[in-house]
Amino acid sequence: MKSLNQKQKRELEKENGWNFIDEVLLTVEVPLEDKEKLEMGDEMIASMQTVENLETEKKAFDDKIKGQISDEEEMIRKKARELRRGAKDEEKLFPVFYDPEKDQRVFYDPETKKIVHTEEAGPADRQMKMA
Repeated sequence: MKSLNQKQKRELEKENGWNFIDEVLLTVEVPLEDKEKLEMGDEMIASMQTVENLETEKKAFDDKIKGQISDEEEMIRKKARELRRGAKDEEKLFPVFYDPEKDQRVFYDPETKKIVHTEEAGPADRQMKMA
């Protein structure tokens, strides 16, 4: 909106009995034109799509972070167990034997020359007895 010139200000003062004070910016409601309504609708659709994309990205990021946190928490639990036991778990390949006297499987460590684990024998193990 254009500012009033001095002549317009004087005319309004004279016609209405007013005294000019100042010019200020105010927000007023102005009806939308059809073209503006269509543009706003398009902008809303674009913004809704952006929000949906951001929510998808956020969920993927949250899932990734949750996975990383879970992995680190599991590492803490594992290390705490090892510290409490004073020993760590290590995967090793052990020969397994069938002990027919005790009807059990025997896991033997050739390095320490000790039995590291025993468990009840199964039907397939008992077939070894016959061999």
